[in-house]
Amino acid sequence: MKTIVASFDESEPAERALRRAADLAEAFDATVVVAAVAVPPVPGAGVEALLPGTSERLAEAATEELNLADQHLAQARRLLEDRGVRTEYVSLAGAPADRILELAEQRRADLIVVGVTELGFLERLLEGSVTDDVAHGTRRDVLIVH
Repeated sequence: MKTIVASFDESEPAERALRRAADLAEAFDATVVVAAVAVPPVPGAGVEALLPGTSERLAEAATEELNLADQHLAQARRLLEDRGVRTEYVSLAGAPADRILELAEQRRADLIVVGVTELGFLERLLEGSVTDDVAHGTRRDVLIVH
C-alpha cells in the first residue's frame, strides 16, 4: 500500500477516518492524501436567478466554501503534524464524492478512507450520502470508519 486518500471536513467522523488513515499509513509506510472539498452554491431558479446581485452573492458563497475547505485542511495538518506520516493536502471544489473519486483515480490510491455520519431517512433522501456514493462509485478499496 503506497497511497491512501482520506476526505476531511472537520466533523467527528472525518477526524476518526483521518486518524485511521494515518494509522494505516504508519503501518504500511504510505502517503496520506487529505482532501477537503468545497461545495459550490447552487444558483437559484426562476425569478431568484434574475434578481440584482445574484451572481455576486454566488461568487461570495463560492469563495466562502473554498476558504472553509482550506480551514479544514489546516485542521487536518494540526491533527497529523505529530504523526510523522507523509501527507499531501488537496483542496477541491465540486460534488464531494465525485472529487474524492477523481482524486483517488489520479493518485492511483490503494485505499480511500471516509467517515460515516448517520443520516436520517429524509436527509439521505434529499442529500444522499457521500460515503455511499464513494463506496459504490469505485473499484478501489474503501474503508468506511464508523
